[in-house]
Amino acid sequence: MIDSKTKNKFLKELEKNGNVFWSCAKTNIHRSTYYRWVKMDKEFKQLAKTAICHGRENNTDIGEHALMLKIKDKNMDAIKYLLGHNSSRYKRQVTHAIIMHKKDLLSVPVEKRTLEDLLAEGAQRRKEHEDAGLKKVIDNNKPKKKDESGDQTNKSSDSDPTST
Repeated sequence: MIDSKTKNKFLKELEKNGNVFWSCAKTNIHRSTYYRWVKMDKEFKQLAKTAICHGRENNTDIGEHALMLKIKDKNMDAIKYLLGHNSSRYKRQVTHAIIMHKKDLLSVPVEKRTLEDLLAEGAQRRKEHEDAGLKKVIDNNKPKKKDESGDQTNKSSDSDPTST
């Protein structure tokens, strides 16, 4: 019979990594033993559930740290991932479409658009997004000229009477 010392050792390992399979392998316990403990012992079940949550939080911290190191190294894939998952400006816009057969459209009051319409709409949105990004890059890279006082100003601000 397995004693409480073994269960505690298993729970500590589970709290480190949040993975039952890995914790069983590290503590030399068969997975079926773990699931038997969960089934038979309510207290153990609750402790294991808590340990799994803590382990997953640890793994998330490790993953986020690794991601930040990649971003610090200017890894473009890591930068895209971070921006795409954390900023509404960079998230993909998802359009949901239901594709139905023509005979089914007669009974369902739905806006009727063809696949070609949807593809054209997506291409238009993509172009608008690219144009907005390109305009921003152009505005940021406009050459600066000197005004009468000798200060450098952006040409675009000269035409705006509200800017000071």
